[in-house]
Amino acid sequence: MTATALAAQIDTYVTAGYPALAGLTEAEFRDLFTPLEPAASALPQEADAEAGTLPYLAVVADTLIAPEARVPLLRLPSSTKEGILDRNHGNEGLAPYRVRAELEVPEAPVYLLTGIDRGDEFRSVAPLGTRTVLAERGRTP
Repeated sequence: MTATALAAQIDTYVTAGYPALAGLTEAEFRDLFTPLEPAASALPQEADAEAGTLPYLAVVADTLIAPEARVPLLRLPSSTKEGILDRNHGNEGLAPYRVRAELEVPEAPVYLLTGIDRGDEFRSVAPLGTRTVLAERGRTP
């Protein structure tokens, strides 16, 4: 049985049109997540809004759908306005961005990102200003 939060995340991807972007049928796209079900089921299913944490997030890899193709599908809650790629990224778009070397991103079309913390305490702090604290906590940006 699919974990409740995982099923909801998959439904969101399907509603946004991810299967078509991946060149898959809806069923084929949903099947990609089947190997994640045991791990997702073993984790809590509810976010802690007050603490700013989320037990897991199902991630669609860049190798399946390029980030530039996904940006227009992004929406703020209660908005129909599509996401845009900021012009400050230049002609290269998101291509120069790479996975941080210390992260162990699986070579899979989808995977679970676990132990997510929004980092609310770091709002209005320059990214470089967070590195020491995050490293001391054994976390990554």
